[in-house]
Amino acid sequence: TVSVLYCKRAFCHELRMGTSASSAAGGNNGKTSGLSQAALRPFSRDDRESLPIVPHYVYALMSLDVYREPDRRPIPPGWRPLMDCRDVKLDREGYFATAYVNDTMRHCVIAERGTADALGIRAGIWMYFDEPTIQFALADQFTKLVKLRLQMTRMSAATDEPYVLSFTGHSLGGVLAACQACREHTYAVTFENPGCRKFVDMTMHPFRADDVDIITYLRQPNPINT
Repeated sequence: TVSVLYCKRAFCHELRMGTSASSAAGGNNGKTSGLSQAALRPFSRDDRESLPIVPHYVYALMSLDVYREPDRRPIPPGWRPLMDCRDVKLDREGYFATAYVNDTMRHCVIAERGTADALGIRAGIWMYFDEPTIQFALADQFTKLVKLRLQMTRMSAATDEPYVLSFTGHSLGGVLAACQACREHTYAVTFENPGCRKFVDMTMHPFRADDVDIITYLRQPNPINT
């Protein structure tokens, strides 16, 4: 299912493309109000591949890639690691994250790693009792530095088109991803996320989980995702 927020972003992208095409042609002569013909025709199922939408399986691959397992599947063509938290010395207290970018789609995904050591277990326990740990502060710092890197990339490329930022993660990483999506007012696709609505509402005022688009994939109920 394509979420409303996805469609809004895709439509805005089409508006920009249509306006640029109209300007290049010397104006619209009052015929299409700056919209391309593609933006005016009815949307069909076959149009999905042409939209700047990241498939959810790509989020799944990134949420696994961030664990750095030797037998992990490669990330899809067109995507590349932009930076990870080791580059800015934020890989401490059990925290780890990688930012992936697709320059053609103008999209950046930050993948938050879940529990991988005792420090991650401690963070998960404190979150269960609605108490944030340093991992949440580190995630916020990393997001700010990724946005700065993206801004520098735009400046070097001499383009005004911004990057869309979204988040993904597995288990505790899913919670970190969802919390950062709330803070950045964007969206996240997470896996085995135990849920964080109460945590966000209690510890991240004025941000609210209901104000953003968070999609979570769960397997059968288990002690982690419930």
